[in-house]
Amino acid sequence: MIPACGVAAAFPAVFVRAASGADDRLQKGMVSFTFDDGIVSAHQTAFPVLKSRGQAATAAIVAGKIGANDDYMNARQLRELERNGWEIASHGLTHTRPTQIPLTFEQEPMPACKRAW
Repeated sequence: MIPACGVAAAFPAVFVRAASGADDRLQKGMVSFTFDDGIVSAHQTAFPVLKSRGQAATAAIVAGKIGANDDYMNARQLRELERNGWEIASHGLTHTRPTQIPLTFEQEPMPACKRAW
């Protein structure tokens, strides 16, 4: 899939470091796969396809939704992704819409996100 197209995959952090000049691994034709919110289809569908091709991705997880119902990945699924080279990123604790965040809050509580899984 990716090698056949002449591109390489990288985590978003590589793009950020390269843009700041701190990482020289960025090369022409790089892509990044990111799956938002911790939806279970990332584990059930995308993970097997990417794994069969030797690729990894980033799963941006809403910490408060981990294992909340059958729509969201549970901790076991997240750990499996991590063991297979996936980057697990925080997408907040509650996925509060920016227009619903009071001006007095700059961000959601990060310690709760870190403890979620």
